[in-house]
Amino acid sequence: MRLGLVVTPSSTPRALMRLISSMLAVSIKNSMSRSRPCVCWPLPFSQASGEAGSPESAMTNPEIKVLDKGFVRVIDHMGSDLSVVNAARVSFGKQKEAFDEGDAKLVAYLAEHEHTSPFRHTALTLHVKAPIFVFRQWMKHRIGSEFNEISGRYVEFPEDEFFVPATFRRQAKVNKQGSEGEIDQANGPRAMESYLESCRGAVAHYKELLSLGVCREQARCVLPVALYSEVYWTVSLQAVAHFIRLRADGHAQWEIQQYAAAVRQVVEPIYPVGLKALLADRKG
Repeated sequence: MRLGLVVTPSSTPRALMRLISSMLAVSIKNSMSRSRPCVCWPLPFSQASGEAGSPESAMTNPEIKVLDKGFVRVIDHMGSDLSVVNAARVSFGKQKEAFDEGDAKLVAYLAEHEHTSPFRHTALTLHVKAPIFVFRQWMKHRIGSEFNEISGRYVEFPEDEFFVPATFRRQAKVNKQGSEGEIDQANGPRAMESYLESCRGAVAHYKELLSLGVCREQARCVLPVALYSEVYWTVSLQAVAHFIRLRADGHAQWEIQQYAAAVRQVVEPIYPVGLKALLADRKG
């Protein structure tokens, strides 16, 4: 491409630079406006609809009810079981477009031999509503996880958003941090009455403090850990499998076990092969 450029004796270096810049801009614009073949690079996360592990085979934003007022809901996710496979095969400069039986064996091999980095080339975001005491255990899972929680500095909490258990358990005799069975049946009604009085009283004092002009960030300090909160949790497949493995275990608190089961229920349709491989029992 030729650019017509006329130089006169009166042309200054600055004028020449402005002229050249103007003509180059016009040339580039014209060049970009011409139709050219589109070069499209295939995404490593694509997979045929309906196949195992494809996002299309999962339910759209499923929501699982947990406890009396909680839930676990899928907001978004990236990748599939095929993403794990392609992340592993890139070491050989290879890529697949469809997931098959051989890929399932590869995923199982990766999990069995703890080649876990390919599982971290996935991500999903869950919206979770749970009691604060559940989140205090949940948020110990920091690696491969990001949390954003509703803030009591910005919002006023409602009056009845606290967890009410169906029954009360006894302190375990062997496990110092755990529980077992139920308390004596005769003590159940009074235990529930005391529990509700405490929670409702705390919320009433919270509302009273607000009415007296106390700021939200201070008034919230009297609220119980039974209060429900909401969190966005973004996590890799490896990290979510680690959470399920630990929190679905019988030694975990019963309430968080219910959330671990719900998380598994919403994640399995998205990564059925990868999650199964990561949760496989490898003892013996």
